Amino acid sequence: MSQTKLTVEQLTAIEALITKGWTQKVYARLHPNSLNDCDPTKPDAACYCLIGATAAVVYPRMKSSLDAIIYSIDVATNTFYPYIHTAIHTWNDMPRRTQADVLSLIARVKADRMKEEGTKS
Repeated sequence: MSQTKLTVEQLTAIEALITKGWTQKVYARLHPNSLNDCDPTKPDAACYCLIGATAAVVYPRMKSSLDAIIYSIDVATNTFYPYIHTAIHTWNDMPRRTQADVLSLIARVKADRMKEEGTKS
């Protein structure tokens, strides 16, 4: 796996998944009120943490969802750490963190990446 940072296209897809549904403490859930987690790389997931959404977008066809999570932590850390200065899990799972906070972070990173890539929204 050679990708080091998320692209604008990937950030847009992650943003769409988080908009659909966001969660904490697990990578994905089948529905927002579920106590059980599910594989974020499967299409039946309904809400995602930031790492789970990254796995769903970047590594959706990996044979092992654990491998997808491991690689996603690397690429998400390389992308988001300069903005939050802490582990992605820690930031996503903070008690007062909201879905709006996560979407705001993605929007900031996406805007900067668009400048770097010379793309327009």
